[in-house]
Amino acid sequence: MSSFLLFICAILFAAERIHAQPMKKRERRSYSCTTFVSTICAISVSKIKREHCESCKFDVQSLFKCPIVAGGYYAYRTGQSEGGGCNQGAFMAHGRIDPPLCGDRCCRTDHHGEFKLVGASNKTTSREDMYSSSLMSSMDSNPAKWQFQPSHKKCRYTEINRGQVMRLLSKSKSIVVIGDSTMRQLYLRLIAMMRGQKRMLDLHVHTHIQYFVCREVDFLRLSTNRGDKEASPSDSWFLKHIISAFFSMEIGPGREDAARVLSECSTTRGANQSSSLSQINYMQAPLYMAQAEMLQTYIKSQKQADAKPICVVSVGFRQSGSDVPAAYLQTLRDVEDKVSRIVYIGVPTVDVRNQAQKKELVKRNEFMKGWIDGQTNGKYLYVDVDALASAPNAPRGTKGSKHYQCWIEWTSSQFPFGTDNPSGMSQFHGKIEKIHPDVQGECADEMNRNIWQIILNSLYSRLNNGEAS
Repeated sequence: MSSFLLFICAILFAAERIHAQPMKKRERRSYSCTTFVSTICAISVSKIKREHCESCKFDVQSLFKCPIVAGGYYAYRTGQSEGGGCNQGAFMAHGRIDPPLCGDRCCRTDHHGEFKLVGASNKTTSREDMYSSSLMSSMDSNPAKWQFQPSHKKCRYTEINRGQVMRLLSKSKSIVVIGDSTMRQLYLRLIAMMRGQKRMLDLHVHTHIQYFVCREVDFLRLSTNRGDKEASPSDSWFLKHIISAFFSMEIGPGREDAARVLSECSTTRGANQSSSLSQINYMQAPLYMAQAEMLQTYIKSQKQADAKPICVVSVGFRQSGSDVPAAYLQTLRDVEDKVSRIVYIGVPTVDVRNQAQKKELVKRNEFMKGWIDGQTNGKYLYVDVDALASAPNAPRGTKGSKHYQCWIEWTSSQFPFGTDNPSGMSQFHGKIEKIHPDVQGECADEMNRNIWQIILNSLYSRLNNGEAS
C-alpha cells in the first residue's frame, strides 16, 4: 500500500512540475517592447495646422494633436510573441537592467568626440551628407538618430533604457532639474524618453513641472506661475513661494486627475525592479541666488526619509557676469549629504554671437569645471555641453535661438481660472501663433537626448560599481 502511495505521489509531483514549467518561463521572460499610451492631454490648443510649422518635415497635425501629454499607461510585450523586436527603440526595452558595456572612463562626462548617424553604413556620414541622401524619404515616420561617441576608442556610451532609469529612481526616489528654459527642454526630453516619444515640443511656459512615474502609469503636472490665470510673464517671487505646496500636491492644476491615474501604481515588486512611485521634477530658476533658495526649499519639502534626489543644475544665459557667487557654492555644499548626486550642466556657447557674453560664459564654465574637479567626495559631475555642442556633426538648434528643442510661440496662453484648479481635461490652454522648429525641421532634439545618455551612463555605472546613493 505504501509503495502504491509513493507511486501516486511521484506521478502527481511530476505532473505538477510539468504544469508549472510554462508559468516559470513566463515569469522569467524579459519584456523587450514597452509602449506608452497617452490618455490625458495637459494642454488644449486650437487645431494645429501645417502653416504653424511650414519647415517641419513631418505631419505636425497628427503628431502634435496633444502638445504636452498629462498622463498615460505602459503596455509591455515580449517582442518574440509579437513578431519580434520593439519599434519604440532600445530605450523602451524595460526589462534590461545590466550595467552599460563600457570601462571606467565612461563614468566621465567631459569627453571630446563626435556624433555619428545610428544605422549608417558609412561611419563618417556627416549631417550635411545625410540630409542630401535618400534617407530623407523615411524621415516622416522616424527622425534621424545621432549618437555621440568619445574619441577615446576604449570608451563607448551605450544606450541606457527605461528599466535602468527606473532602477536609478528606486534608489534616489527623484530627479530634480533646475534652471532656465534650456534646462526645461533638457527636462522635457527625459520625459519624452520615458514615454518613447521621438518628437516633442517645448511648451515655452516658465513654470515648475512635476512628473510621477511607476511601472504601470505616469502623470505630468504644470504649476501656475503667477497669482492670476495668465501664463506670461512668470512671477519669480510667486514660483519661489509655492514650491513646497505644489510638489506635495496641495495646490495646482491636475491634482484630482493625478491621484486617480496614480492609484493604478502597483505596490508589488519584481526581481531587481520596483513598482513604487518616483518623481522627475523641474524648477524654473535661471539665476544663482533664486536657484540656491529653491533648491534648499525643495529638499526640505521632501517627505520621504530615504529620499536623496539626483540634482541636475545649471545657470545659463539669463545670468550676467562670469563670477559664481560664494553663497551659491556654499548652498551646493550644504545639500551634499541630502542628495545622491549633483550634476552640473555646462553652458553651450557655440551659438552665442555676443563675444563679451561668450567670454563670460566660457570663463564661468571653466570655473565650475575646476571647482567640481576639486571636490573629493564623489558627489559631483560636470557635463561639458560646450564641448558636446562643438563636436563634429553636433545637432543644431532652432534658428536664431540657443535652444535645441522645437518650441511654441503663443498668441495667448492661460492656466485655468484661479490658481487652484484641481482637475479638468487640461491644465493649460492657448492659441498657437507658430512652432519654431530646429534647423533640420525634425523636432527630435537629439542634443538633449545625448546629454541624458552621457549623464545616465555615468550615474548607472557608479550605481553598479557599488557607490552609495
